[in-house]
Formats: sequence, structure tokens, C-alpha cells
Amino acid sequence: MTPILFLTSGASAGSGARRIARIASGLDPARFQVEAHPTPVRHALDWNGVKSLRRIAAALKPKIVHTWGPDALRASFSIASSSSDGGCNPCVVASDASFIPATLGHWPTRRRLRRCDRVVVATWVEAERYRHQGVPADRLTRIAPGVGSRPAIDRAAVRRSLNLPERAHVIATGGRLDHDAGTKLAIWAFGLMCNQFPNLHLVVLGDGPARASLAEFALATLHGDLRVHFAGERTDEASIVAASDLTWAVHPRGDWPLALEAMAAGVPVVAWRLPEMAELIEDGVSGALADSGQPARLAAETHMLFADDGARTRLGEAAALAAQHRFHPDRERDHFAALYDELRG
Repeated sequence: MTPILFLTSGASAGSGARRIARIASGLDPARFQVEAHPTPVRHALDWNGVKSLRRIAAALKPKIVHTWGPDALRASFSIASSSSDGGCNPCVVASDASFIPATLGHWPTRRRLRRCDRVVVATWVEAERYRHQGVPADRLTRIAPGVGSRPAIDRAAVRRSLNLPERAHVIATGGRLDHDAGTKLAIWAFGLMCNQFPNLHLVVLGDGPARASLAEFALATLHGDLRVHFAGERTDEASIVAASDLTWAVHPRGDWPLALEAMAAGVPVVAWRLPEMAELIEDGVSGALADSGQPARLAAETHMLFADDGARTRLGEAAALAAQHRFHPDRERDHFAALYDELRG
């Protein structure tokens, strides 16, 4: 049996965290002993966090440490550096670490990335970003993301939990609420539509440092209209997405985990026209792509779908079919199992 430590960069309840949990729980327990932990190391000089992480590693003695996100990747160095004291010296796999700032303070993380035994990419665009950071091509492994099956939900109950009217038209969007333009542009686009669709509501999933300022921006932009709902981080995010009429994937760097969840649920997605999203969504067939950073185009694409219920239904069904055939979770699990078998020798 191969012990594997999944080290994550946070305890988010979002779509990325659900993907990690699905992979960990789907691996054969007779072959892999998997433990998942959010990194206790908060910064480079967090010695107490380093000691906590080393205790976790000493108990599990992992052969493989799979890091998810830049913070987890940086923290994994403390596990390897403890091997000289009789600890483990595991193989290190990195995922979700293609966006590391090119600053002096992040240099150790970029150096750690280039020294990983393997870096897993979900899209070819992501692979290209890693190559630009100096990761050798022979250490890149592409594993197409998987997504769960269409969830069975009580649509009315989900909407009641959010205090939404039963007959409301709902757009869901989400992600970490940082000081980027994604959610702000989504609120702006919603403002362009809300007068034409009086039953339209926007549900913003997730949390982050910009939540309060975004809530103030929504009230100011919509002149006190309360149809933008900040739901925070919730364990039932997948059900909320499935109970919506449409999903916006508007993170400036792409938001494919959220988009895939919506597609699997048969919910049409309107996303920014980014290379990463174009790999997942066939424009006009399994979703719609709007010019990146243009709230008017986002509103226009969404308006056409709400004005034509048949088109919205066809797009959702095509999205569900694409998710089932292209992004089956069993295929993703098998590819990760093969990678771990290869690394353990």
C-alpha cells in the first residue's frame, strides 16, 4: 500500500476542494492510503506550522506528497528538508500552482515547482504556463479533469435555503472573492440586465478578503436592489449550482472547476473567452463564451439565453453530455492511480 499525503492550500468548500476530495476518496484503498490536510504553514517563517506539518508527515510516512496550490507547494519543502533527520523523502507532485507571482518573495516556491517530480495539468494552456516558469516538459503530465454525475436535488428546497423566490431566475457564480475584476464585472453585467428581468437573481458563492467591498459595490451599482446574494462558502455549493438556471464562470484566470460542475448538472455556462475555457466549452454548443472583461457582452449572451428557454435547455443538455463523455471521474481517478504507481516504482 502506498501512503499519499494530499496537501492543500486551504480548507475551501468550493469546487476545487470537492474535486480533491473526490479523487482522494475514489482511489483504491487496498493500493493507496490517502490523507488530505490543509497546510498548517501560513508563511515562510511559520516554524510552528512547519513542526505541525512534519508531525503529520512523520505519522503517515508518505511515499508521495501531492500539493494543491502554491501555498501547499511551498510548505512541502519542509517535509523534504526533514528527511536528513530520519524523516521521509517523498516524491512531490504539484497541481494548481501555475500562477506564482514573479516576485522575489515567491522565488523559493518557483524553485520548488521546477524541482517537483511531476506537475499535473488539466489543460494545455496550463501546461504552457508551467513551461514558461521553467518546468521541464518531461515532468508535465496532463490529466483531463473529472466531474461528478448530475446531482439529485430538491430545487425548491435549495432556493428556500437562500431566501430566493420559488419562481426566480437564478444565475450562480463563485470562487475566491479577491480584489480582481471577475465578480465586480459580473455584478456590473447583472445590473445591465436586472431591469429587463425583474425575477432575475445573482448568487455569489465563496468568500475572500473582497467580500465586504463587493457587497457595497453591488448595493451602489444596483441602487439598493437586493437581488445580489452573497452566499459565502457552503457545503451545498454543488446543489446551488445545479439548482440555478445559468452559471457565470468569470474569474480572470478561468474557472473551469465551477464550469465543469455546472455542465455536469445540465446548467448552461457563460464564461469569458479565455483559452483555458475554450478547451472545455464549445461556444454555442456546450456553453457560451463572452469577450473577456466585457460585462456588456456577458450580459448580451445571457440575455439571449433567458429570452429563449428552449435554447437554454438545449445548451444545458449538450453541456451535460459533453461532461459525461469528456470529463468522466473514473477516467481521471485511473490516470491519477497510474501516475502514483509510476512514482512509487
